[in-house]
Amino acid sequence: ADEEDFSGALAGTLSFAATQTSKTITVNVRGDNDLEPDEGFTVLLVNSTGATLITNTATGTIVSDDTLISIEPAESDASEGGDPESGLRASVTFLVRRAGAISGTSSVKYTVAAPPSDPDDPIPGANGADFGGGFPSGTVNFAANETEKLISFTIRDDSTFESDESFLVSLSAPTKATIDPELATALGTIFNDDDPPEEPDEPIDEAFSSPF
Repeated sequence: ADEEDFSGALAGTLSFAATQTSKTITVNVRGDNDLEPDEGFTVLLVNSTGATLITNTATGTIVSDDTLISIEPAESDASEGGDPESGLRASVTFLVRRAGAISGTSSVKYTVAAPPSDPDDPIPGANGADFGGGFPSGTVNFAANETEKLISFTIRDDSTFESDESFLVSLSAPTKATIDPELATALGTIFNDDDPPEEPDEPIDEAFSSPF
């Protein structure tokens, strides 16, 4: 451990009154949300007066209790029509991971939405209709010792020729856990599989007549 793991004074003086045989030293540990291993520290007694130090050190351990949840793509890209040969509808899947202290339960909410507008990204955002009427949302629940969960969404097929569309899955409102700020969202893409409309034939000018 280092100084940042503690709060309050890290040194002081113990004074024993006549007939006293014990004193308690309290070491205050600073809580954080960092995913890290357990850390050890040592308490050292020095400069005794009126006594001899028989045992002058003791060790302690700061047990990490942090749980970190993240999301990443699994099969995050799909065509609207799915697999015509098998008849399966298209779906996208994302992996939600839990790391650190996993002996208890945890949960986290997820929402799907169009990503923020980006002038450097030519792909427009999806809308609720692409998922059958509304953007999906829900809660991922982890039982004790579970580390991974999959969430999947079905894509609605249509016959409209359009651009590919992107969407963003975001984690929020964790319980008994912290969301990894670097992996709090994941991006997916819905690929258009419809043909562009046929151009109409050019009209024939009936006033035109051939000299032959």
